[in-house]
Amino acid sequence: MARPSTPQRWYFFPKTKKSCTTTTIMASSEVKDENIAWRQDPRVAAVIEKLLYEYEESQPQSTTRTYERKQREWRDWCQRNYPPIPPTWSPFATPWDGNTLPGDLVDEGKMLLFITEVANRSPRSGKRLQEERRRRQTIDLTADDASNAAAADAADGEDFGDSSLKVKYGTVRSYVAAIQRLYEAQKSRKQNPAPRPQGIPLRALKARILKQSYARSRQEFEDRGEGTIRDGYSVTQIPQHTMAVWSEHKAIACAFRTQVDFLLGNHMLLRSSNRLPIELPDCFCLDLPNEGVQRGSAIPTTKALVILMRQGKTNQHGRMEYGAALRHRDPKACLVSAFAFWFF
Repeated sequence: MARPSTPQRWYFFPKTKKSCTTTTIMASSEVKDENIAWRQDPRVAAVIEKLLYEYEESQPQSTTRTYERKQREWRDWCQRNYPPIPPTWSPFATPWDGNTLPGDLVDEGKMLLFITEVANRSPRSGKRLQEERRRRQTIDLTADDASNAAAADAADGEDFGDSSLKVKYGTVRSYVAAIQRLYEAQKSRKQNPAPRPQGIPLRALKARILKQSYARSRQEFEDRGEGTIRDGYSVTQIPQHTMAVWSEHKAIACAFRTQVDFLLGNHMLLRSSNRLPIELPDCFCLDLPNEGVQRGSAIPTTKALVILMRQGKTNQHGRMEYGAALRHRDPKACLVSAFAFWFF
């Protein structure tokens, strides 16, 4: 009986260690050269800049203004605390190893320091700061006449820089969003080698600020009814708005437009970003044959005012949406009659 042959095994070894190392160095240098060449391609850079510009132009103007202010504050803070970006800076030539990046380049460590300083400072403007100033002035007025004069003189030149208020969670979250948007732009331009700053320390910082917000609201005597279902107007107050419009004599056209804008927001629950772009070709009437009085053909069919909307805060890509309203039994609260008086 023949003995089964043993399968042959083939082993491949490099000739020398030097040749293997040389091959690795050449491969890494080729990849680095390719990355640098791609980053410096003017066509790619032009396309990226164009798309970033179009993205900024498509977002709401209020978001753009908010982000620009906070990103400007970030750049000023980085300029005071960190050296500028070297002219020969290249993230491919010097990959990120965890150290702090120069200039306004965003990394998680710099962002945590900045957000911590923002969370511990007082608000620079807003309704809460005005109410605190009003409370201080009220306390000063309760003193005697002699101290009132001195307090009034001091209050004229006081800027209330020692405010006891702290910024709220919404402000901190908007700072985080603005800086992360700046990071995304730097990453698209191949300027920032660091990973996205969204780790556990940042989430822990945001959670701590959120927990402290309720306790601070009680210490700052915040109005607890603000932003609730009681913070608004009732249906019986809508005719009062119409009477204020009709009492206007000088700018009656602007008053009619204000009434239409108010009733659009009330009847169709539209934001200003939905109401402002509305034009006359976007408005039409739709017959509702099954609505209204059904007594004969002589009675006109009930019509609904329909508005076509293709843009807004929650509609950035031209999605087709509709808003509709019927005639109101009270002409002082009717959107259709307000449209008619404004146009004709």
